[in-house]
Amino acid sequence: MRDSLAVSEEHQPTEPDPLETILREGADALGVALDDKQVGQLLAYLANVLEWNQKINVTAVRSPKEAVVRHLVDSLSLVPVWHALNDAAPPGAVLDLGTGGGFPGAPLAIAWPECRALLIDGTGKKIKIVADSIDVAGIANAEAFQSRAEQLHAHREDAIQGFDLCVARAVGPAPRLLHEFRRLVAPGGTILLMKGAEPTDEEVEAANVAARKAELTPLPHQLTGMPGGDRGTVLAFRCDAEPVKRPTRRRDARRNLRHRNVRHRNGPRGDRPTGGDDFPGRGSGGSSRAR
Repeated sequence: MRDSLAVSEEHQPTEPDPLETILREGADALGVALDDKQVGQLLAYLANVLEWNQKINVTAVRSPKEAVVRHLVDSLSLVPVWHALNDAAPPGAVLDLGTGGGFPGAPLAIAWPECRALLIDGTGKKIKIVADSIDVAGIANAEAFQSRAEQLHAHREDAIQGFDLCVARAVGPAPRLLHEFRRLVAPGGTILLMKGAEPTDEEVEAANVAARKAELTPLPHQLTGMPGGDRGTVLAFRCDAEPVKRPTRRRDARRNLRHRNVRHRNGPRGDRPTGGDDFPGRGSGGSSRAR
């Protein structure tokens, strides 16, 4: 009797991971296909960011379930936006400006493994966390780099060549972002600015004026987020002209670049916080877009 009971218990179906369920349902609602490896990478990346968040504030979202929706699914919602505007294969090169905790850049790199994604931020602590999380999740096509947009040309050849897709999520005013992206977007490339659910008419008009001055073409606004949940608006623009060539003196850029052009490929691993029940073996964290 005991033996039969033991065998029966061994074959009991395991409960599905609620975070994985939320992620898969969100991706399915967006029409974004994810295989098991991609799902694992996305959850591993988020888990590591939330683990770090217990020591260094990277995001205001503490709940893992909420973070799956507000960070992972929200980031993935740019995938259908890209295809709606371009009707093409994934972009070859993606730039995420002011990446913060690596959103949307890291999820986009996972969703598009054939692209290369550069995630930049001017704050060294954030870049260390993003670089460490990229390493933990095994995202081979993503890189975290500490820099501001105006300094990137002096230190990166890919910045001179330009990026097919430039994105910014809850970073700053649209006119300033368009001014910075104009030097970084490749000819024919797309700029996507993730905003709140209802950008003001003044903000939209200011963005369109700045776009025309920068020789960028405004595209139809797009909705992001999971249907039935919080939605956001994306201001979209296309570059139909050659990139702006802005000469930069390397000596001056090096002097002004506090990080001394250090590429944070590996964050400090030994002092990671531990504990938490929402992510087994990892810590958890207890505009309308979250940062």
